[in-house]
Amino acid sequence: MLLYNKNIQESSTLKINTIANKKKNLGETVYNFSVGEPVIDNSKIIVDNVCGILKQNRAKYPPPVGVNELVDLAKEWFNNNFNCHYNNKEVMITCGGKYAISLSLQAVLDHNDEVIIISPYWVSYPEMIKIFGGQPKVLITSEEDSWYLDVSKLEKIINSKTKAIIINNGSNPTGHLFAQEELEKILECAHKHNLYIISDEVYSGLTFDDNVFISSGLYEKYKEKLIIVQSCSKNFGMTGWRVGMIFSSQEIIKCLTVLQSQSITNTSIVSQWAAIEAIRHAEGITEDIRKTIQKRRDVFVETFNELFPVKIKPPQSTLYAFVKVSNLGVVNKKSDDFAEDLIDRANVAVTPGKDFGDDNYIRFSFGVSEDEIKKGLNVLKKFVDNYNQHLSCE
Repeated sequence: MLLYNKNIQESSTLKINTIANKKKNLGETVYNFSVGEPVIDNSKIIVDNVCGILKQNRAKYPPPVGVNELVDLAKEWFNNNFNCHYNNKEVMITCGGKYAISLSLQAVLDHNDEVIIISPYWVSYPEMIKIFGGQPKVLITSEEDSWYLDVSKLEKIINSKTKAIIINNGSNPTGHLFAQEELEKILECAHKHNLYIISDEVYSGLTFDDNVFISSGLYEKYKEKLIIVQSCSKNFGMTGWRVGMIFSSQEIIKCLTVLQSQSITNTSIVSQWAAIEAIRHAEGITEDIRKTIQKRRDVFVETFNELFPVKIKPPQSTLYAFVKVSNLGVVNKKSDDFAEDLIDRANVAVTPGKDFGDDNYIRFSFGVSEDEIKKGLNVLKKFVDNYNQHLSCE
């Protein structure tokens, strides 16, 4: 079946970012709040190590599950940072966190199985579920409730077709971190109904202020059907290297390794060398990135609150602020239309909330430089003022 017959949509994040990059290539000034990455140079330690190994002509096929040294380091890093107890046979390396989620869905889903996703959700969850014949089922949370997940509502939408729940901790796009009690209730609910949990934890290193990240892997009793996804992209600023990690039961890891061996074979050996060096220096690299992004978050929130009528709270984690379009002072306008007008007419790129599950919001990434944040928000303010005048004349 051709892809369009499955009603698979293009990633809105990549779509907007592509438009922004085309404008930049034409020499236009663009303020890009759509890109989902920390815009920070790779650590010199990582780059120098990879260059040194490349000169030794060692770029051969690695094992499908990952280079032994990286598997071991990933295990130690995860266990030590999040108080977990995984062994080497419960770890595998993948071509990015996104592919890790895709691989996990491919492994667990049969045709028409339902997967519960929590709205606002990452844009790719529904489409990946549909690619493997599943059906996304949405559980809505709200800003008014601080994005808290009410497990009683979760219980009500579980049925005989439900196969898995995807949780995103911290959340892209809201920055929400699951509290311990909240997380325990979700895991217990899944366990009671014999459901898989895919726990997307790629933003674990980007938590701010006194907020604490708690991994689902902390709870060993749920390991049998728990799949934890981690990544070097956000933790170590290595988005383009495409290195993800999966932590799960030995049985699930065996299955995922077979699928990977028959699809992409393995993760690039060069990228795995880079990940080895990153994890060796994880504490310093991650903390430098976290401090940089927290400062950018603070600049974003402070500047936004100076310019716009409705104040926003600092996100607990990630790279993102999920903001109502009405908070900008724009009324009766949905996210798609507003985002298109904004990039077309003001060269400011944001991601529409529609593809995150709420068309009343837009997502900003504050992963860009402080200067771009300040200038971009001021351009946005001028655009909104003129935009409202234009709308009032229609």
